[in-house]
Amino acid sequence: MAALSRLFLLLLVLLFIAGCDRQEPASPAAPDKPNILFILVDDMGYADLGANRPDAGVSLTPALDQLANEGIRYTRNYVDSTCAASRAGILTGTSPLRRGFRPQGTGIAPEVDTLPELLREAGYSTHHVGKWHLGYVSQAAWPLAQGFDTFYGFLTQFFLRGPHEPPELKVARPVYSNPWLQRDNKFPRAHQGHLSQLLLDEVLTFVASAPQRDEPWFLNYWLYLPHGPLQPAADFADQFADTPGGRYQAMLAQLDHNIGRVLEKLDDVGLAESTLVIVTSDNGGTAKQIDSNAPFSGTKMSFEEGGVRTPLIVRWPDGLGGGTTDDTVVSYLDYLPTMAIAAGSGLPAGLPGRDLRALAQGEALSARSLFWDSGTSSQPAWSMLSADGRWRVHRNFLGDPVLNDLQTDSAGSENFAAERPDILARNIDSFQQWRMAARTLDLLFESHGAAGRGVLRGEDFQRTPGVGGFSFAVAVTPTDTNSSDVQIIAEQPRHWRFWQQGEKLYLDVVGLTLESAAPPSGRCTPLVVTAAFNFSHIAPSKAYAVLELFIGDERVASTRISRPSPPVDSYSAPTYLGANAQGKASFGGILGQPVIVNEMVVPDDVADPWTRNGVSDLTRGLCDEVNQVLLEPGQ
Repeated sequence: MAALSRLFLLLLVLLFIAGCDRQEPASPAAPDKPNILFILVDDMGYADLGANRPDAGVSLTPALDQLANEGIRYTRNYVDSTCAASRAGILTGTSPLRRGFRPQGTGIAPEVDTLPELLREAGYSTHHVGKWHLGYVSQAAWPLAQGFDTFYGFLTQFFLRGPHEPPELKVARPVYSNPWLQRDNKFPRAHQGHLSQLLLDEVLTFVASAPQRDEPWFLNYWLYLPHGPLQPAADFADQFADTPGGRYQAMLAQLDHNIGRVLEKLDDVGLAESTLVIVTSDNGGTAKQIDSNAPFSGTKMSFEEGGVRTPLIVRWPDGLGGGTTDDTVVSYLDYLPTMAIAAGSGLPAGLPGRDLRALAQGEALSARSLFWDSGTSSQPAWSMLSADGRWRVHRNFLGDPVLNDLQTDSAGSENFAAERPDILARNIDSFQQWRMAARTLDLLFESHGAAGRGVLRGEDFQRTPGVGGFSFAVAVTPTDTNSSDVQIIAEQPRHWRFWQQGEKLYLDVVGLTLESAAPPSGRCTPLVVTAAFNFSHIAPSKAYAVLELFIGDERVASTRISRPSPPVDSYSAPTYLGANAQGKASFGGILGQPVIVNEMVVPDDVADPWTRNGVSDLTRGLCDEVNQVLLEPGQ
């Protein structure tokens, strides 16, 4: 027995010595996967958050101010200047321009990994309540097709009014009272009450049942407040003057109250500590009723500071510090990496965003420039912010680019372009390089033998003309211009067709038609099909479509119509090159690799020198590859 006791004592000593040999203590256990509540408000400016302007008087946002005190408040958070563009960037972690949102888009391509898809792969249930505004024509763009398990809300504010009769959805000005809402993929139906209260009730019901869920959850709560029309609920309207400014203040108070109710419910069910909460706005305020964006210049739909700089609050008691203010430049492209990494999900390659938790934990994040682009070929709008956060270059539709020095003038109201042309030129060059790459679609080409025949797939919504801008460029070398047979250059069934027949070119794009003399035989010539389809929900009479055909850099045919037909939901159809879908009507010649960009291009003499949207910027180099093939022995 004594021997056994000595042996036991010896074992204890050895274990103690082994423990002392460790040079570092074990790392503390990482917090469990958080539940994630992402709250996106609509058109709330930087100055609408009381915590951002503590000297401005009585705050209308006490609940959000308290959330900021408990979490991290970012003072240099940048989003896009319009609703849909910011939402596309948030859910994909990539620039809206790459996704075709200029600022409107048909939808996010099915092959793109979205935030809810990444979280679902990490074991989360995913839910969306509120405004969507990321496409409605095709169900492939609806929330359930983009990674959400459930959806309750409205695809666009222009469906709120109704009435709707299956299968038609009436487009009308939005309304808060008695809205038409839909659940999952069901047809919308009328609801009694105020829109914001209906959405709040849905969120509160979800949070109340959340403790019974076995898996972590992600809830997208995308409010419509304080977006117009100015129709606050009666109990909030009664607290303020019956003026535009008073009604806007009432809507801010209602917004804050509703978010406060959700945060209280998280507390009530014991999930506040383990839930990552992010609150931000999709763009700056309109500043029509009160100075929502003070002290910054610009408003929603502009690329000045006030148009893209919005509140951002992040709180996660179990995984982040709190009660701090951070002046680091951050953006909406950082939200997806932050939430995905917190959830234990991998990230798609090449995302420009960073993990905000790493920043909060003291890591030095690499600086990066921010870029924006929207508008049309005739009125381009764009901006960039230098990597050090000091210089903003922007052009809002008209005039020369403006250079702001945010170090000297933090409001961004002064133009330093004349004083610092070197800075202006350097930043414009950086923007142009980014833009030319971002506008070009990354497509999958499946070769069907020689002469450039094949099939294009991917980016269904941008590859298909009918909404917004579209340009298709290809180098052709015809060899048979005497035949009367149809020779397909490109065809996407139900959408568009481009062919040669004898000495003529023919083009049919969503019902718009053109014809022209064919390019010369035996010589490589760039061809460009370019179009723009503009639909206006507010002013349908202003809707139009333009289609143009270029041979080389010369515009040879053009047409324009008013009130174009709405797009057809068959976006997944491939684009066939050099033959039709049945492999017939082959092109008698050689086709180069085509290029598709998500905007209309224009003749060089009217092109914008800063965005480089001229036709020659698209055709340059297209014939090099074809000419190389023609020069190879045996060809």
